[in-house]
Amino acid sequence: MDKAGKISNIQFFFMVFAAQLNLGIYAMPSPLFTAAKGSAWLAVIVAWGAASACAIIMYMLARQFPGQSIYEYSSILTGRTFGTFLTICYVIYFLTFGGWMLWSLCEVLKSWMFLWTPKWFLSLCIGITCYLLGEKSISAIARVCSIVTCFSVLIFLIFLLLSFKDYMRYGIEPLRFMPFIQSDVRDLAKAIQTAFIHMLGFQIIMIIFPFVKPSKSNAFKALMLSLLGTAIIFMLVICSITLCLSKLEVTLMEYPWLYILQGTALQTVNRLDQLFIPIWLSVVIVSISLQIYISSQGLKILFRLQSHRKPALWAAVLIALTVTLPISHDTLKTFNRYLAWTSYALVIGFPLLLLMLSKIKASSIAEAGR
Repeated sequence: MDKAGKISNIQFFFMVFAAQLNLGIYAMPSPLFTAAKGSAWLAVIVAWGAASACAIIMYMLARQFPGQSIYEYSSILTGRTFGTFLTICYVIYFLTFGGWMLWSLCEVLKSWMFLWTPKWFLSLCIGITCYLLGEKSISAIARVCSIVTCFSVLIFLIFLLLSFKDYMRYGIEPLRFMPFIQSDVRDLAKAIQTAFIHMLGFQIIMIIFPFVKPSKSNAFKALMLSLLGTAIIFMLVICSITLCLSKLEVTLMEYPWLYILQGTALQTVNRLDQLFIPIWLSVVIVSISLQIYISSQGLKILFRLQSHRKPALWAAVLIALTVTLPISHDTLKTFNRYLAWTSYALVIGFPLLLLMLSKIKASSIAEAGR
């Protein structure tokens, strides 16, 4: 892999953190409450545990092949043909994931801020911005990601406190968390799946881990802390929605967190949601840029190129074109279902299989050397 730069453990933390956050605070609460009701917080905790287990598998796999990404060591473990097939699958998956994020982001912007702006124009502006960042070196992306994520999360926490303080005037009912489980096992499982899908993003470690500066134990701590930080942010959103809105209100709203900000009255700012969306937009742009970068790394290997800049342009164009597709909400639900099953295969199944193969091959080599 081309070592165009190295990233520190702190930068590694912020990159994984930003990749996970993306649009989760917008899109996750409504389907989560629809399925799990007041037990949505429990679904987030279980999903965090599942995501942590998957991340540990990826970390253990990456430790077996220092300096190489999954695009490279998949061919070592499974052979050139199947390794190339896996690389193609992961490139398509990352492109699809980035396209899903861009499509969802344009929906939020068009619904809340740019009502009369064509989606293709929003896609063009955001796509160009993402490409200009995604075609840079990993160290440059990491620096931007660290600054943007730190600032945006700080603003989120301030807005959370302001909205919570404002809603205290109307009375808050902590008993909404009781009983602890307010849905049956099937609905809770569906909510856990929804929470897990919105926590995805940590899979970028399969590509960016070789760029992390030596000090693997600290890298593992950074990885686990980024997952914990994402879970805490989502828990804060879920708890604030549970306390401030009724169950019926949440199920009727597509973006409950934005409605909470919209209803927060301050003397200096009338609409906190209109201020928050542009700030959080930077986090989503960074997250999409990461999808462009890791996709371009796979395309670079497939086409045996020296630089990832040209593949980054291809990836940005393909992701931007996703928004032009005539996708209805029913089609989006079907697409989300397929994306979920694909994620299970590529985020859980194949990394676990490759880790088992690496252990088997390592033990075989050890026995042959005796």
